[in-house]
Amino acid sequence: MKTALFTGDGQIQLISGSVPEISEQEALIEVCYAGICGSDISVWKKKHPTATYPRVPGHEFAGVLKKMNGKPARKLTPGMPVVVQPYFSCGVCEACTQGKSNVCYHLKIMGIHMDGCFSEYVAVPLDKVYPLPEGADMKTAALIEPLAVALHDIRESGLHPGERVMIIGGGPIGILLGIMARISGAGQVSILEINPARLEFIRNMGFDAFDPGGGDVLAYTRAATRGPGFDVVFEASGSPGGISVMTEVAKVGARVVVVGMAPQPCEVNTTSMFFKELTLLGVRLHSPKAFSDAVDLVAAGRLKQELEVLIDRVFPLDEVAEAMAFQAEDPEHFKTLIKIR
Repeated sequence: MKTALFTGDGQIQLISGSVPEISEQEALIEVCYAGICGSDISVWKKKHPTATYPRVPGHEFAGVLKKMNGKPARKLTPGMPVVVQPYFSCGVCEACTQGKSNVCYHLKIMGIHMDGCFSEYVAVPLDKVYPLPEGADMKTAALIEPLAVALHDIRESGLHPGERVMIIGGGPIGILLGIMARISGAGQVSILEINPARLEFIRNMGFDAFDPGGGDVLAYTRAATRGPGFDVVFEASGSPGGISVMTEVAKVGARVVVVGMAPQPCEVNTTSMFFKELTLLGVRLHSPKAFSDAVDLVAAGRLKQELEVLIDRVFPLDEVAEAMAFQAEDPEHFKTLIKIR
């Protein structure tokens, strides 16, 4: 089978290997489509703080269940389309026993700490496999994992219907946060983004958008909220500028949710947090419940149109290096997929 490999020196190799053998309670998945995430770019460029090498990248994917060994946790049949929750926790540490398996002390994520999905076949734990309906759109199904991230973040924020939401950063996760906030009943969703092409795209999706590089963010906040600021702020850019402004656009008593992973520690305005009595919350990955519910949303076809418009390009596995470069360098795209099989 063909497999993409990060060697750890900024290179991507396409290698040949054997189809993996599955052990007890494992499944063999034939990968159809895989999405390129920002974390894949950071692993490729050797900027991810915990990645190990050499590494097969990728954790966003949909495929076909080829065979399984053991008793599945869900109704699965070989030949059916499936998706996989791509992280693995120990189940016994303090985080796991408190229902926080997404921040397990021994967490391993596909494509970062263990080999991922940029391969024609992958072996995964059987309990991480979720069925899709027959005839499922495998391209949009490959976006279930980032959708689950957005769904988890919205739920962790405690968003109430009618509340005003600010999202800093209009990339794929920022857009998915906006979609899920709207579905969850947000009264207003505003997105800060500096990229002109993305600003136009965001507005065409029906969201309010503002370029913080071309105007006064605080003046915009006062006008958009008629004074007080936003009830919930999601910092999804991972940029020093976004982190510096996240407490400024929040109203008194607001929740500020840190979604984006900054490349280095950044200053946070704790004085603003003190005077406004803000709640600062970090979020990582997604809960099993959020992933399962994201599967159900996509399986029901509720978000097909929204997810389709996020996909800009699809590259074959043979062009994985070109796909990575496009994702990393093109300033106007949102989501790049790799067609594996």
